[in-house]
Amino acid sequence: MNKVQASENMKALAEFGVTPDVVTELTTSVDDFNALIGQPRTILSQKYAALNTIEELFDEGNQILKLNLDNSMLIYRESQTEFYQGYQNARNIIDN
Repeated sequence: MNKVQASENMKALAEFGVTPDVVTELTTSVDDFNALIGQPRTILSQKYAALNTIEELFDEGNQILKLNLDNSMLIYRESQTEFYQGYQNARNIIDN
C-alpha cells in the first residue's frame, strides 16, 4: 500500500490505530531506506579507492625519503651516531 492508497483508506486504517502521521513516518522511512539501497557497494568502492591512494602516497613519500633525506643523513653516521641511529629507527616501519 502506498501513501495515496493509505490516504484513500484512512477511515478503515484508523480502526488499527493508523493515523496520517504514522503513514507519513512510514513512507519517509521507506523512502530513506530506498535511498540507501546500493550505497554499501558505493561506500566499499570509495574505501578501496582511498586505500589505494593512501598506499600510493606512502610509496611516493618513501621514495622521497630514500632518494633525498636518507642520503643526507649519511653525513651524521660517524659524527652523530645517536642521532643517525634514531633516524634509522624512525625509518623502520613496524607492522602491527
